Amino acid sequence: MHLANFAQSDFDCQKVDPFLNSIEKRIHNISTSDPELITLHYLFTKDISIELSDFYTKIIPHLSNCPEIDFNKVINQYDWAKQTNQKLLDSLAILKEYVDQMFYQESYIEYNLKHYNQALYLVDRSLQFKELQADPLLLKLDILFQLKMYQESIDVLNTIYYQIKLNEDQEKKTIDFNLKFYDHLYKVGDSLINIDKATEAFKIFKLLETFCNNMPSGYCNDDYYHGLLKSKVGVYESYLKIANVARERENFDMEAKFLQYAEEYLNSNQEILYEMQLDEQKVGYTIPNIDTNYKEIAIILKESSKDTIANTPEMIYKNYQSLVSDAIDLCIQEDFDAAFDKFISAQILEECNCFIKDARIDLFLNELRKIRKK
Repeated sequence: MHLANFAQSDFDCQKVDPFLNSIEKRIHNISTSDPELITLHYLFTKDISIELSDFYTKIIPHLSNCPEIDFNKVINQYDWAKQTNQKLLDSLAILKEYVDQMFYQESYIEYNLKHYNQALYLVDRSLQFKELQADPLLLKLDILFQLKMYQESIDVLNTIYYQIKLNEDQEKKTIDFNLKFYDHLYKVGDSLINIDKATEAFKIFKLLETFCNNMPSGYCNDDYYHGLLKSKVGVYESYLKIANVARERENFDMEAKFLQYAEEYLNSNQEILYEMQLDEQKVGYTIPNIDTNYKEIAIILKESSKDTIANTPEMIYKNYQSLVSDAIDLCIQEDFDAAFDKFISAQILEECNCFIKDARIDLFLNELRKIRKK
């Protein structure tokens, strides 16, 4: 029951008690502990404050016209409502500025209880109130990792690295996560290759490739690239295996189709020629409409594609990572001249604009130039 029911033209003494009882009930329903409700209930207490103020100025002066009403009881009930509501309003005004932290703390509790889906919901609510907060984002990383949402983890890492300034502790947590993330995904991909699940392995290694192309180069080594090649080889070999089964069952149309798939896949992924081990079973395969057998095609493509492969963004970035890693090792060994040359070589590769640059190169070069001047 709102104050609109108390228009002076139709003032009704019978509505005073129901109004105050309604206000009292609404006050009892206000929550200062549930972050889902704090902002909304802050607005509710503001509404109640306005209604009580109007009640005081517009209704109480007319209570003398209501002999059946206990004036002291009404005033006491009004005073309680006003004071209690004001305390709630003051508390909620402060709490609403910390709703993000309340959601974050609840998410952390749910995470430790291994309620990962609920933890993800709560941390997302925290980030809705304040987007670029390092601690909730770091917690979200761990939650996504537990839920095996790897691409989403990489997206959050990009936000952390390129949009947020981290303190020392947060930087350490990020480094620890990156090492754990790389190691876990590599082992998952490698195990999938070992059980002939090349397609699934390829997806994992593509994620690692995305991770390594976006993160500072020190987190990755060559293993992920070889894993990517192995999984591609596995996909290629699976086409040949299906073609082989089709031939054994005299389904020559299917055989021709999957040999064609194999040829197209090989043409699109010529870098796998460096990784493949040709065995005698594959040598006799003839690609449809091509007179040359599989082994001869592989040799021709391998020789013709060397220059192309060396200049692909993947290979350039692989060389770039190697140069940076070697240069840092040389700095540790105090071979500063050799380190300087390595960093310069890496800097030259950046001119392709085909990968994200490692910001450490400029920092190291500036320091090395100072050393060389001494």
